[in-house]
Amino acid sequence: VTNKNGFYAPIDANAHADDFVFRGGVVGPLNKQDYCTTMKKLGIANAFDLSPNPFGFCVDPDTFNTARFYVRYTGEQVKTWEIPGTPISIPPNSAPVVGPTESFCIQFDEVGKVKFLTISAPMLVGNPNPHTTGNYGAVLGLFVHAGLPMAA
Repeated sequence: VTNKNGFYAPIDANAHADDFVFRGGVVGPLNKQDYCTTMKKLGIANAFDLSPNPFGFCVDPDTFNTARFYVRYTGEQVKTWEIPGTPISIPPNSAPVVGPTESFCIQFDEVGKVKFLTISAPMLVGNPNPHTTGNYGAVLGLFVHAGLPMAA
């Protein structure tokens, strides 16, 4: 959950299958090249120290090598968030980041590389703590938290 995905740690293209597909609640589908390029450009893992706080893991009984689970990311912005090729340059915000609950699905190929990653739209009710990301999760929520709701 935390390694090599570009959100919680720098992206590692070798951890993703050649036929990798990402689908988010709003973004996607993205193939491996587009996903890796996007995550490198966004630089989330460089600007933020985030923990996914995953829970509720289960193995999908009908889909080979597939796990489903939830996250409620928390953390902080630790460096200026700069996105190359854009005017976005946001200094660290001292307020803690608290994301809403989001459901994830990860499917691995036969050699253990991520083949499919999907993130649901955020669950806006039933969270134990108020979230600081507006009505958004993932990257869009970080834009809201950082003071750029129009980017979301």
